[in-house]
Amino acid sequence: MAAGLPVCARVHTVSALICVGQRVRHHNTAEATPPLHTNYPSIHGVVSVQNERGRFLGQTLYSPHSQIRLRLLEPSDRPVAPAWWEERLGRAAALRREIDSTAYRVLHGEGDGLPSLIVHRYDRWLVVQLLSAGLETMRATILDALVRVLRPDGILLRNDASVRRHEALAETVELVYGNVPQEIEIKESGVRYFAAPWTGQKTRAFLDQRPNRIRAGELAAPWGRALDCFAYNGSFALHLACRSANVMALDTSSDALMRGARNAELNGLSNVLLPCSESRISGEHCSSRAGQRAVAHRGGAPGPRGGPS
Repeated sequence: MAAGLPVCARVHTVSALICVGQRVRHHNTAEATPPLHTNYPSIHGVVSVQNERGRFLGQTLYSPHSQIRLRLLEPSDRPVAPAWWEERLGRAAALRREIDSTAYRVLHGEGDGLPSLIVHRYDRWLVVQLLSAGLETMRATILDALVRVLRPDGILLRNDASVRRHEALAETVELVYGNVPQEIEIKESGVRYFAAPWTGQKTRAFLDQRPNRIRAGELAAPWGRALDCFAYNGSFALHLACRSANVMALDTSSDALMRGARNAELNGLSNVLLPCSESRISGEHCSSRAGQRAVAHRGGAPGPRGGPS
């Protein structure tokens, strides 16, 4: 908010006044940081902000323990009420209505004017992250708006992101509405793969990389060779394999490569090679000791989206 300007913020629910002075530099670092004050209230939530001359600047999410204490939410004095949240969520959903995938990021936090809120759709279910203390105070209102606007079968809160520690918030995974299965089959521009929203990194499928995966597949040389490093569950490799003669997918996690092999099989792709992490130096592949074969045979025709067959 208005870097370099002194501002004051009044918390809606209390009669406290927050004053932030001019930004200063620590003597031992070039990083500009606001000075500490002792008159910050401990309450979090939505606050109105004005500069030292009394000019209204907007309404923000206030997080007392964060390095980013104020996040702009609404530039006017319009009440941040349930109707406000429904409008913002509906606007974000409308922008992604034509996406050719059953899983995608519905809401991109700051990019959609809702800082620290991430919403992913996995077919009929939602996986949501509330990443600031200020936003956490709006949890019930946000969840009600998500149900009304997106009509999911279930909502899972993946609030296990480490950034919540900086907000003095607990890291948890919670089912907060309906039911969410342990595994969901996703269709992404002709490619299918399994996602497990309850476990794994982030919300499990790195949906922010969806357009990059599709573009990588489009740029793959027909009947060429491709390498997917840090492959995780092979989602980039799957798109590449639809045009390439063969794709090598590497990851340090044998479990991830097992999932990648299952996803290749789901798509009928026999041209994805996933060496086992413990044995890749010797050139071996994952074997039965890991529970199942984790290699799709080298060679064979590329998938249906291009290249010789």
